[in-house]
Amino acid sequence: MDPTDVLDRAAPDDLLELAVDRAGVPWQVGVLLVLDRPLDPAEVRRALADRVRAVPRLRRRLMGTPPLCGRPVWVDDPAFSVDRHVREVRCDGPLSDAALLDVAVRAVGTRLSLRRSPWEAVVVTGATGDRGAVVVVFHHVLADGIGGLAALGALVDGAPPTRDGDFPRPAPTATRLFVDALTTRARLLWHPVRGLRRIRDAIGELRATDAPRPPRSSLNRPTGPGRALRVVRVDLAAVHAAAHRHGGTVNDVVLTAVGGALGALLRGRGEQVDEVVASVSISARRRARADRLGNAVGILPVGLPTSGPAAARLREVARRTALGRERPRAASAPLLDAVFRLVAALGALRWIVEHQRLVSTFVTNLRGPQVPLTLLGARVREVVPVTTTTGNVPVVFGALSYAGTLTLTVLADPEACPELDAVVAALRGELAALLAAPGSGDTDGSAPPPTGSIGSVGTRARSSGVPRARTRRGPVRLSARYRAEAAALRAADPSSSGEPVTEDDLADLPEPVARWLRRSGVVGRPRTTGFTALIHGRIRSGPTASWMPFTGEQTSRFGPNPTRLFSLTARRGGLPVEVLHEYRDGHARMRARLGGIVPVLDASGGAMTRAETVTVFNDLCVMAPGALLDAAVTWSRPHTRGVRGTYTVGAETVTAELVLDADADGDLVDFVSDDRLRASADGRTFTPQRWSTPLRAHRDVGGRRIPTVGDGVWHAPEPEGTFPYIEFHIDAITEEPAGRRESS
Repeated sequence: MDPTDVLDRAAPDDLLELAVDRAGVPWQVGVLLVLDRPLDPAEVRRALADRVRAVPRLRRRLMGTPPLCGRPVWVDDPAFSVDRHVREVRCDGPLSDAALLDVAVRAVGTRLSLRRSPWEAVVVTGATGDRGAVVVVFHHVLADGIGGLAALGALVDGAPPTRDGDFPRPAPTATRLFVDALTTRARLLWHPVRGLRRIRDAIGELRATDAPRPPRSSLNRPTGPGRALRVVRVDLAAVHAAAHRHGGTVNDVVLTAVGGALGALLRGRGEQVDEVVASVSISARRRARADRLGNAVGILPVGLPTSGPAAARLREVARRTALGRERPRAASAPLLDAVFRLVAALGALRWIVEHQRLVSTFVTNLRGPQVPLTLLGARVREVVPVTTTTGNVPVVFGALSYAGTLTLTVLADPEACPELDAVVAALRGELAALLAAPGSGDTDGSAPPPTGSIGSVGTRARSSGVPRARTRRGPVRLSARYRAEAAALRAADPSSSGEPVTEDDLADLPEPVARWLRRSGVVGRPRTTGFTALIHGRIRSGPTASWMPFTGEQTSRFGPNPTRLFSLTARRGGLPVEVLHEYRDGHARMRARLGGIVPVLDASGGAMTRAETVTVFNDLCVMAPGALLDAAVTWSRPHTRGVRGTYTVGAETVTAELVLDADADGDLVDFVSDDRLRASADGRTFTPQRWSTPLRAHRDVGGRRIPTVGDGVWHAPEPEGTFPYIEFHIDAITEEPAGRRESS
């Protein structure tokens, strides 16, 4: 078959890059080519008009497909014109490094149209001087870094000529797309074991380095539209030698220097953090072809020590990354694609990337050409990678080797990281220390590591060296973490039984509340301060979404400083999704992981805490009404059908209307609050929305009467309207220390 007849479908990795690019700073990357002479923009246009034939995607646009016809495809663009992709930027004066970096970062930050092939070449000229430059920019959907280098190799001098007389070819028919998609799906179904093996390898890569969850720090903060770029250059042979002395790679040297530089930044801000976590891009390909671009990238989360002797930190980083290299390259890519595209479809991806706390920075490292390149006869003096960042990661790093030089770039939001120049200085100092550090067999103690802090006076010494990563950092699966934390809570703060509740305890309560508590069976029973409950039901994300069955377990302790741990396991598309809610010390956090391991969501903050405070009040009323007697609750506006309750924990005060069934001696039949918060459609913000839990199927359980079936309902504005998003059944409740499980 003629290779040109093969459909150029967007791969799942490509669609992930589109999903990440939602708004704000475009998800684009580029490379700055610094030349030994200026180039004529017209000459560049003529050359690229011929050379782009070797890179088909540079003349193609991404076309959507009809239903059941598979992923989008790249098709020849009949309206292609190189003039749309090449432009000139003229600088006043000579092309200084600062001027070139400013042009490059602005070019990468200018959004490219997806109605045509998303790339451009910016020819930079100056009023004076003997240098020239070209910035090549492309959207990440077009190619990853390896693919980008392959495309660059086809555009510079010396690339073999390409014949392409059939351009433009007609777009594929719907029938062909459908048959191709059906064949692809059948092939996947025919090899289910291969798919399971890929999931196993993906999870293994994400867990391989045992990267810790980084502590909260100012490295994760909101970013704006501005970007600034700085460059550090170092001799590649010297980096190779330093890496060899300590059993590592060039990438290990880069990562170690990044960890040290970020540690200095944090110390300058008055923060002491032992480790930060870098998300390191891992390509599934060691090389790519210009006619087969696309993306094939996984991630390797690596914990980076921020202080200690340079040599010791390098050896530790090398040990951790070696664990990741034992896995298939970029094994995590398929799983991450599926997870992030699902989250994007639910409208929550932007909120996640702007609030995540799993990584502190991103690091990319590419092996570029080792011999000098030329473009239209001009020698390429330097190749500078230009990366991008989004979400709440204001500082990222890139590295690219070219013709004996390793070029490192630091890209930052100057508003979120005004210390950018100090970070660059710290990075230079870290590299100098690593290159001078003796091998593990040397003991002369030369080249002590930098221990200063950006913006501080003096230095801080650490004599403890670098702690090795523990083989385990507590349970990895969220369900296992819940079991460990719940067991620790029961051991440290056992649910206690005090004096029995009497009628005197109810004397000062509004009559509807007193009647409800009598009906619940609290009189004559010991006071309780907590419980463990088993729950099952089903849950969904919206009124038209599919229901997902779930099982759950909850352990709660009440009092002045309540704690709530709730573990839920649901299934979507056959895959388990584990969710863990934690409320303790006046703060709430919710995490979700595919398979209990792969992070999908990690939310916390004031809005989450307020929402969970309403949930704690609801737990008191539904499953432990006797504990209301000792809770910080005030009652108002009593009437025959209910009462208003106001509950305070720390700085949070929430209110709810309790609806009581007058015909059933006061059973609690609904709990309605306007203080609960729900994520917006795009998952970016939380907004107050009425929330209720209609209750039914009240039963006597071990002498108490509680509702055993209920719903969680959002009262949303149109077009959603009011809809239940969760249906739950309370299967059992356990009170310690009595050790008696009371099944419903």
